[in-house]
Amino acid sequence: MNGILKKCRGSSRENKLIFALFVSVSVLLLVAYLLSAFRSPVNADAGYYLGVAELIHNGLVPYRDFKLGYTPLFFYVLQFPRLFMGLYPNYSVYMLFLYLIVFLDAVLLAVVVRKISNIKWAWFSAIVFLALYYYLDGVYFVLEASSVCFGLASILLLVGNKQSVWRMILSGAFAALAFLAKQYGVLFAGVVGILLLSSKVEWKKRMMNCIYAAIGFCVVLALFVAMFVISGLGVSELINALSGSDYGRKEGSAYFEGFLKSIRLFPYLVFVPCLFIGEMKKEMGLVIACLAAILLTSLQFYFNVFPHYYIFMLPFVLILNVLVWRHLNRLKVSRTLLLLYFGLLFASIAFPMQSVYKNSKTLLKHDLRVGQEQTAKGIRNIVKSYGIESTMCYWGTLPYYALCPLYPSAIEKYGFSFGSDTEDTYCERLMASDCFVVEKKEMKDIEGMQRFNKLLLEEFPFVETVPQSDVVVYVREKD
Repeated sequence: MNGILKKCRGSSRENKLIFALFVSVSVLLLVAYLLSAFRSPVNADAGYYLGVAELIHNGLVPYRDFKLGYTPLFFYVLQFPRLFMGLYPNYSVYMLFLYLIVFLDAVLLAVVVRKISNIKWAWFSAIVFLALYYYLDGVYFVLEASSVCFGLASILLLVGNKQSVWRMILSGAFAALAFLAKQYGVLFAGVVGILLLSSKVEWKKRMMNCIYAAIGFCVVLALFVAMFVISGLGVSELINALSGSDYGRKEGSAYFEGFLKSIRLFPYLVFVPCLFIGEMKKEMGLVIACLAAILLTSLQFYFNVFPHYYIFMLPFVLILNVLVWRHLNRLKVSRTLLLLYFGLLFASIAFPMQSVYKNSKTLLKHDLRVGQEQTAKGIRNIVKSYGIESTMCYWGTLPYYALCPLYPSAIEKYGFSFGSDTEDTYCERLMASDCFVVEKKEMKDIEGMQRFNKLLLEEFPFVETVPQSDVVVYVREKD
């Protein structure tokens, strides 16, 4: 670390200004992340993810005991911070743990960039990564950070290092872990393959390196499958679950919308074609790998377009940014073109940083989570007063899955829900639950479902409103 500081501090006034800017932005980001960890609201996705983690904490096995639409590795990783909590989950501890992974992502990216450029670009890339991550739903609990962490480790083993058998195997193994952390992480396997096939060794050696990486990937995957098969799950069921075939609603029309938005987020990508002008043999494999990764990542938009879907793009966009800058200097383009490039780069960073500042200012003044935590406590008190200790049914996926320790109903068949279930499914969930929790503003949707509404009124006669909230709890009459 001291070496880094010495290099950044340089003797020139310019280097001192750059160093001061880096430190100032880094402090702002650190404060922003800490405020978010303790005061940002619990999102619906967190209700799903941390609810799954709680089920595993209570001894249930994904796919066997409850349906899960994601690969499960990160939910098992979350058992580590769960050790530091009491009877109930602590969202702040989970967020701090997630942000440690995000900062590790930034460090790994900086190391990768340092291997192809200088220390200033490494720091710059790490800071921009943190700013853009925060902007792209980073104030909430999302899964992408863990997958990106494993994926960057797989790339780091191949960039700027002498190739060895163990590096290839480990790179493939980390790519498998990226996939097991979230399905879309499988793109890192493609990146590893492109980097190996484009390496500067004879063709036979390239193919052998790909085989070694494939061995690492398959060994990790085989161990994972074996663990679940031993627990009683069929191989075909597991493969279907890992494929993510049950995840999300397919919105093909949103693909182009999402792809165009990526150009608005990263406008300096318009300079990427410059990389194919002139000589760039040494890094062309990395260029092609980054472009392929961006295209593969964009396939997420076939399902839907959410800000956090762009997090997978970030490392590759930022690596391409460094390569573009180096190549523009190599081509000795005009000052006007360089100014245009920096203008686009500055514009793409300024807006996220403004968002970081505004959100941090809001969180400094208002704790946006305290109301949810008080409501969760109220729900726990109500269900406890009725002697409920097993299942509950929410309308859709509310954040309280992450804050209340009750199981969702019919999990073996439906798992968790993002609120897109049919009336028949909701009725089945309702009849399998001990209580029903809903926000008052959602009541109009229930009134339009006649069968569901009838069952609710007949089977759940006890109705209580959580104090100082708009959440209503319906309790089933015991036999």
